[in-house]
Amino acid sequence: MPLIKYENGSASVVEDAFVCVEEDQAIPSEGPVCVSLERFKADKDAILARNGDIGVRLGPADDVLELSDVIDRLSLVEVAFPKYTDGRAFSQAQLLRRRMQFQGEVRAIGQVLRDQVNQMARCGIDGFVLTPTSGEASEVIEAAIADFSYAYQRTSGAPVPIFQRRHQATK
Repeated sequence: MPLIKYENGSASVVEDAFVCVEEDQAIPSEGPVCVSLERFKADKDAILARNGDIGVRLGPADDVLELSDVIDRLSLVEVAFPKYTDGRAFSQAQLLRRRMQFQGEVRAIGQVLRDQVNQMARCGIDGFVLTPTSGEASEVIEAAIADFSYAYQRTSGAPVPIFQRRHQATK
């Protein structure tokens, strides 16, 4: 499945530099790795001491605020969508971007559907792993995000919603 990065209004398929380390695997001494939150908490000192970018994979029930003390050390946080009806990762992404001011990549994994990509981007997700039903993956992301040009709610990317912008324009 391709990794699509969405930056500055355009999407592109990129090589995933991160190695996803499973619970029973040894963590490489160098290079970018991504581990589960449980693995990160268990091996925190060793992971932080290694040479390479660090990523943490959050499950839907994981508390993103557990990363508060190390958020500036992370390059990637993956938020999981185990099924399209589970929206807890939207809240996790919002917390990462708005409350914790996370500047790294927030990546959506799991059941990433085209219909939800626009909302994912509005929550601060800028990396997507999906299996598109048709077309080039980056084109699917760009088209999905472009489906809606204005939002009624505040988001990490648009802190002023359309109704406030409209009101300011009439003053």
